[in-house]
Amino acid sequence: KAHFVLYQGSEFVKERAFDAEFAFDINADYVSVVEKIFETTKHFKEKGKIYMTSPVGMRFVKASDAFLAPEYKRDICYIDTPFLQGTVGADELLEACQDLMFAGGGFPHWGKKNSRLSAHPGAIAKTFPKLEAWKVIQKKYDPAGLFANNYTARFLLT
Repeated sequence: KAHFVLYQGSEFVKERAFDAEFAFDINADYVSVVEKIFETTKHFKEKGKIYMTSPVGMRFVKASDAFLAPEYKRDICYIDTPFLQGTVGADELLEACQDLMFAGGGFPHWGKKNSRLSAHPGAIAKTFPKLEAWKVIQKKYDPAGLFANNYTARFLLT
């Protein structure tokens, strides 16, 4: 059961680690993005003794019909860059990884750290061609905005 090799339970991991994860079209050159992440981590290690404290993960996801799924109508590869809590310099290295993944055409996982998405206002509409249809449906089923919040407002989802 290979998927259990590093798995210790979601609560265990969330208390002890944080990460950014980006989705790439399966036909994109995501391997070169991973290689750039490795080069960047080597640079951080050599220049500032800042280390990647968990393995970079890759997972492959089949296409979905969900309007706001990064895998909407396309197979994707997620690249995950996790760090243990308390790692010196992890925030800076994670920011660098996010820059690389955006530059490589990736889109951040909605539920993980994605401090760079706000700097790319066109990325949401470009990635989700059904965004406007989703907003119509969302408004229909939540006319009072009960499920709207700062996060959904920040990304112009509500």
